[in-house]
Amino acid sequence: MSLQHLPLPQINEAELQRLLSDGVRESRSIEYKREWRLNDNDDKKEFLADVASFANGDGGDLIYGIDAKDGIPVALVGLAGFAPEQEQLRVEQLAASWIDPRLAGLSLKPVPLAAGNIIFIIRVPRSWSAPHMVTFNGYDRFFSRNSAGKYQLDVNQLRDAFLQSARAADRIRDFRLERISRIAAREIGVKLNSGVVLVWHLLPISEWPGFSYDKVMAIQGSHLRPMGNVRGWGPQYNFDGMMIASTSNQGVVDSYVQMFRNGSLEAALIEPVVEGRKVIYPAFEHTLREGFLMYRQAFRVLGIDPPYYVALSLLNVGGFTTFPASNPFASLLSHGVIDRPHLLLPEVAVDSEATSLDAIVRPLFDLVWNACGYDRSPSFEADGKWITH
Repeated sequence: MSLQHLPLPQINEAELQRLLSDGVRESRSIEYKREWRLNDNDDKKEFLADVASFANGDGGDLIYGIDAKDGIPVALVGLAGFAPEQEQLRVEQLAASWIDPRLAGLSLKPVPLAAGNIIFIIRVPRSWSAPHMVTFNGYDRFFSRNSAGKYQLDVNQLRDAFLQSARAADRIRDFRLERISRIAAREIGVKLNSGVVLVWHLLPISEWPGFSYDKVMAIQGSHLRPMGNVRGWGPQYNFDGMMIASTSNQGVVDSYVQMFRNGSLEAALIEPVVEGRKVIYPAFEHTLREGFLMYRQAFRVLGIDPPYYVALSLLNVGGFTTFPASNPFASLLSHGVIDRPHLLLPEVAVDSEATSLDAIVRPLFDLVWNACGYDRSPSFEADGKWITH
């Protein structure tokens, strides 16, 4: 077994030693390098080809500082005199400059050994924008991986790679639309309250191999709470994975989080219509923003790394409008109303942990306000900073 089942922060010397004791051979998801060499052009081309091959394949780990014989690790030798911060910067700059399209989600971890020296791990995710080409100084090549290591793609393989990338995006979109259809039809296995439904989807590019009820149960009280001002919630197993739901005294669900076995997350909050008023109250942005912040942290804790897609949907909103919190009478003015039953906002690709929260949610909130006749969300400064109310 390789290391891909482990979140990168959890990898330590003991886990690396297990690669030796288990005789984990090099494969399409792991490659060992005894030395760290990134000096001349040949070294750089080799490095870039290795990284691109993982991205164009199923993802995997490049591990520097392990001696291997015939592809089987035999010793943790480590890297002497290795400067992690300096070398991490070089790796990021090389990948950003010479892999096209730009590769997202590259993760790096130095692992100190008790005897000294450092093992350096570069984790490359399976890419949502593959195939990636190495473009170093006119060296324009596409690579992928199989059980024997990296290989250069021929014309037919390259055509298949482009088609596979398109199918991955279609698969994610189809999953989202199928779930939205089920929510709108109230066919998700629980009785939903009636009203406007606010839905977040966080959708990993690759299926998550690490699902377990214990993992989800351990964080359901902290990072998988249902959105909104809920007074209580509880987990329940279901066919899709686990649902954490807040249920009213009448037995209907007001808010829930569904964690799917493939790592996808769905969070929905039902806002009842008050006295027939077709108004989405402006606090919806705060609620959605806080929810997304929490669920993004859940992905981090569960080891579901970028890239992934984020999607926001507002259901049952035809004829509704909203208004700025600073002007409660604005809804009486002649602004617009939403002209369709559901707002399915475009999916947003999150390609790095460094992507800021508001860089993700602000464009989505702007679109909701656009649908109601406003030029943008009033909850952000001109520079994109969230206004704390």
